[in-house]
Amino acid sequence: MALALLLANCGTPSGTSEAPGGADPIPTIAAGQLAAPLEAAHPGALPTTTAITTLDGVSLPPGHLVIPDPSYTTVPFTKPVMWVSTLAVNKVAQLWSQLVRAFPTTGLWPLILPIESGLEGRPWGDGELDPGTSSNPAIVDVTATVRMWWSEAIPDPPTIANGVQSLHPFGTAFPGLAPATTGRDKLSILDQVAAQDAMKQGDLLGLVPVTRPADVLAAIGWQGPLNYYPDMGQLSAVLRSWEVRFGAEPVAVGFNDLWLAVMRPPTSLAEADRIAAEQLGVYPEEIGDYDSIGQYADSIVDQPKWYIYWD
Repeated sequence: MALALLLANCGTPSGTSEAPGGADPIPTIAAGQLAAPLEAAHPGALPTTTAITTLDGVSLPPGHLVIPDPSYTTVPFTKPVMWVSTLAVNKVAQLWSQLVRAFPTTGLWPLILPIESGLEGRPWGDGELDPGTSSNPAIVDVTATVRMWWSEAIPDPPTIANGVQSLHPFGTAFPGLAPATTGRDKLSILDQVAAQDAMKQGDLLGLVPVTRPADVLAAIGWQGPLNYYPDMGQLSAVLRSWEVRFGAEPVAVGFNDLWLAVMRPPTSLAEADRIAAEQLGVYPEEIGDYDSIGQYADSIVDQPKWYIYWD
């Protein structure tokens, strides 16, 4: 699906009842700052499906295991890919933050799963997942992938659709991956985003066995961007790169939207421009709501949350 854009500059560049609620070194997180991306040595074992249990000292509400429904899978997949709380969780953001700190030990990355009106629990409730289509994020060429998505998002020649959109300050050529932002990652940024109003305090909680938080979408075979690309291994590879370059981590996942907490957001428009251009290839629907790449870029300067959606 292409996002039609007008080239203006050819220069460079989700009520319910509640239940109680690679090679990088594994970081030490007690001090609240990270010297490397959050990582676990091995994917963890999912909790049992019945009574309240604990995970590395953190109390969990009752939950159940989710197995992809065969009607959605391309190859048979009989093992559970995630654990989901049975009911909405009171103070889910606080529980999420505790589980993030336990992740290097547990190998289970937590996700806030918004309860969205009209979707009847999709995709977790009906197993609308297809992990068999996910390639291995560790071997995906991120630059080539984003360049391909960029070319698919930009018609040649550019045309007008859905209002006047602009590539300013870039031209039609893919400008490359954005440089890494600087600074130290702080877990408090993750806590801040999880606690924001964008995620209610009464949503479901999910756990996914991975070694890198970015891998959760590939591991469960999420189908959110299916109208754009079916391989969530490619998207997880991009998120791995964003973990390293910007300190970005997945906080919440909906039917076709995603919230990332960004521990090192761009602090200048110049930094944001390059990141926004890269993001155009990854989720063109979001940026298509703005008059230009530059206007979208201005909205992410110093912002610790990236909200992403696909039609």
